[in-house]
Amino acid sequence: MKCLDVENYEELKFGHIFAEQNDNIEELFEKYSANAIDYYAKKFTFINQRLEHRPEVKYDAVIYFEGNEAKQSYNPLLRKKKSKTKGYYKVQDRYGIWLCKDFIPIQRVNEWISGFGGGTSSYTLLHGFINCQNLKLTANRGTIANTEPQIVEELKKELNTILESIDEFLYKKDINTLQKWQLEEKTLRIENVEFNQRKESIAKRRILKINEISVLEPKNESELFGLFIMIYTIFPDKFDFEPLDYNTRQGIDIIARNKTDNKISDCEYWYVELKYVLSKNFNHSFSNIRWIICWDFEKDLKHGSILMSDVQDEERELYIGKDKEGKNIYYLDNQSLLTKIKIIRMKEFIEKNLGLKFQKQ
Repeated sequence: MKCLDVENYEELKFGHIFAEQNDNIEELFEKYSANAIDYYAKKFTFINQRLEHRPEVKYDAVIYFEGNEAKQSYNPLLRKKKSKTKGYYKVQDRYGIWLCKDFIPIQRVNEWISGFGGGTSSYTLLHGFINCQNLKLTANRGTIANTEPQIVEELKKELNTILESIDEFLYKKDINTLQKWQLEEKTLRIENVEFNQRKESIAKRRILKINEISVLEPKNESELFGLFIMIYTIFPDKFDFEPLDYNTRQGIDIIARNKTDNKISDCEYWYVELKYVLSKNFNHSFSNIRWIICWDFEKDLKHGSILMSDVQDEERELYIGKDKEGKNIYYLDNQSLLTKIKIIRMKEFIEKNLGLKFQKQ
């Protein structure tokens, strides 16, 4: 084809493009090591097949198993990681299995795939088409909704039978081993990056010495819990309650009781909620909570601030006062309820109540 004002002719290429077959495992591994699976490409064809219970219905199928780099080699529109360039798309947006009529893709049917590969996203390694002239399309040729249900079910069974045979072939060729090696290498790489990041973070954080034990300043709720348990173990008399159970599965963190000599089974229990930073938005019910342990307050949290529960239509007002020794006391109050929720602001508690302080290393 030649366009106006263009001197040379351009050859037009027709037909769907697939990755070039590249299925020599030994050569791929020698060249790409643990990333060999990314370059693997294998073609599987099933021509002039008949449905088991509708033998008059024929279909043809071509399915490629393609690694990520194999896809990138022929498809320039695949999005590169975090790129948001208009017109580009992700593998999971286009790849998988498509049903066709007149050899034109009509509808993607990845939801038909069951048991293929080693994970829920294994369909993204497939690049396949099943053509059946007995498919009945909607007026806009957008779906196969008008097709006989029996034909649809038979095609679904045929697809999974085909995928089982492909899966078996790949297993015999140790493709799953290549995937495992790649995952292991990726895991090791991520662990090394995380390890180095955490080392750098440790070197920059302030430190607290308790009985010759070094404790890092907490950066999240989990670390706050570890700090609290350590301090409680060393200074149990500084707390008016006894923590009994820690579990974040349902959101509320600690079950505790008042200090007593009674059997644990004979006590009244209540919740202690951990918050790294206490804010006006409270993502739990205030019911059964007697204490809140936080590292610090948000900057806009002050005396008289209203904390609203996201779970129930209830609010509490923050009260800030002084005890007999002049130390700050904090609690959440609701004038219509008898129970006040006391707050331990650990950053301040450690310094004012324990006489300790986090220092630069």
